[in-house]
Amino acid sequence: MRISLRTAWMLAFAGLTICLLLCGAPRARADTGLTFQGGTLGAGLNLTLPAWPQVQIRVGGNYFVYSFNRTYSNIDTHDKLHLGSGMGLLDWHPGGGGFRLSGGLLLNGNKIDVTGVPSGTVYDVNGTPYPASQVGTLSGSVKVNPLAPYAGIGYGDALAPGSPWSVSVDLGMAYQGTPKLTYTANGPLAADPTFNANLNAEAAQARHDLSNFKYYPVVSLGLSYRF
Repeated sequence: MRISLRTAWMLAFAGLTICLLLCGAPRARADTGLTFQGGTLGAGLNLTLPAWPQVQIRVGGNYFVYSFNRTYSNIDTHDKLHLGSGMGLLDWHPGGGGFRLSGGLLLNGNKIDVTGVPSGTVYDVNGTPYPASQVGTLSGSVKVNPLAPYAGIGYGDALAPGSPWSVSVDLGMAYQGTPKLTYTANGPLAADPTFNANLNAEAAQARHDLSNFKYYPVVSLGLSYRF
C-alpha cells in the first residue's frame, strides 16, 4: 500500500501532537490553545502547548489551492498552486507578554502544477517554434525543498490567562531553496532529442527566473481559543 507524501506528513504531525500532549515537555500550566489562521501559507489549524517558562510549542498544518496564469521564460502556462505544509515551532515570549520570537521547521509540500498554453498553434520552446499538435500536452511542476527552516516574529499568546479567545499575527520567512521546474510532453516530439534538449534549456531558464523565490514570506492572522 502506497502512502502519499501529504498523508505521511499528516500522520507524522498527528503522532507528534499526540506525543506532545501525552508525554510532552514540562508544562507551566495545563492549557492548550487551538488557533485557526489564514495567510500566505493558506488556511491552517495549530495547537499551542506550554513547554518551559515563556516558551511554547506550536504544531499544525496549512492548505490552500489557487489557479492563475503566468509565463515562464517563453512559455505561457495555466498554473495551479497547491499550498500544503506542516510546521513545528518554538515560540519564545520574552518578558512573558504577547510579543514572541519564533523558530522551527516547515514540512513544505507547496508546489505548482503547470500546463502549457500554446501561442496560437505553436509552442515557443527555447526560441524554436514547435507545432502544438506535435508537442501534445506540455505539463510540468514547480517544487521546493521538503524541509524549510523558519524564523519570525509575532504577537499573541494562545495560552494567556483571562479570556479564552485571543488574536495573533505572525511575520516571518521560510528558506525553501530555489524552486525547481521540470517539463514533460506527451506528443510525438517527446521522443525527439533536440526537442527535449530545448525543453530542458527552457526549464533551466525558468529555474533561473525562479531563484528570487527561495525565501518564502510568511504572513498570517489567527484566532485562538484556550481550553
